[in-house]
Amino acid sequence: MQSLKNITLFFGLFLTANLFAQQVEWTSTTNDKPWQKNNKIKWEAKQANEPADISISEERVQVIEGFGGCFNEMGWDALITLPEKERSAILNNLFSPEEANFTLNRMPMGASDYALNFYSFNDIAEDFKMVNFNINRDRYILIPYIKAAQKINPDIKIWASPWSPPAWMKTNNYYAGSSDEKYNGL
Repeated sequence: MQSLKNITLFFGLFLTANLFAQQVEWTSTTNDKPWQKNNKIKWEAKQANEPADISISEERVQVIEGFGGCFNEMGWDALITLPEKERSAILNNLFSPEEANFTLNRMPMGASDYALNFYSFNDIAEDFKMVNFNINRDRYILIPYIKAAQKINPDIKIWASPWSPPAWMKTNNYYAGSSDEKYNGL
């Protein structure tokens, strides 16, 4: 169970609220109606030591397609250190429709803040024709992670998100904003 807690740090969506310190309002946005206040939801705090009651009308006004997290190298690196049985249990807890059911997941294009170190799909300077473009690193780390999740839930959706251009495309030639080694994964 401790392993699951560690892994969810990489996948987690953290939401905190002090129900008694403020009045809660529900605001939603659509293409046609941005920033609409919704009066159908009422949140009433009772005493400071009692939980709040939430009342929601039966009218369906929005569909939530799913929840998810991010596939990342540190997450997979932590998972593969576990025995197969524990790793399978955690993956099942995250992706099974009967469990957390993470159905919308991001994968970074190149290194993100949870990569083992900085990299891009083409670290060869001045290669604007992308002759040296490759995803070899992802074939060994992120793709096995994604395939393990897809075995549990083949219907998960994944979108790719660029995190940083290659260092050679930046004016300082570093992935991070500094040439200091401690910030550049060296």
